[in-house]
Amino acid sequence: MRKLFTTGIVYIENYSRRFMDGPGLGPRTVKYAATINGATTVALPVVGTVPHDLLVIGSTLYLLHVVDEGSQVYKNIVSKTTDLGANWTEVLYFYTLIPSGGIARSFTYYNNNLYFGIGTYYNADPILMSNAAGRLMRNPYTP
Repeated sequence: MRKLFTTGIVYIENYSRRFMDGPGLGPRTVKYAATINGATTVALPVVGTVPHDLLVIGSTLYLLHVVDEGSQVYKNIVSKTTDLGANWTEVLYFYTLIPSGGIARSFTYYNNNLYFGIGTYYNADPILMSNAAGRLMRNPYTP
């Protein structure tokens, strides 16, 4: 999950199976590297948020991140920046209830729409698994 951005790459650190169990179980951060040994941490737009996916449209970096609101309610947020996180702007958000609504795990842009891949946090407890996993959600958006 690496994306070209300006003169380097941006990626989500620690994006692996063992860190997909949910918020708080693995420190995921967004990193930017202009050189092979020069990665720096990008400030996230919301404290306690968990980054899930990145998208670059033109010279703008978009971040899909999720905040655990408690009581199995999750706020799925898309934020954007043109200066590597110094200034974030919230583009949109929507709430989901686990397990019924799943969470947004990935997203892409096509033909003036943002498409979200709905998934679930991996968990051994089937009660927390969502039947919404595998669905797509579309939201009109013009950059």
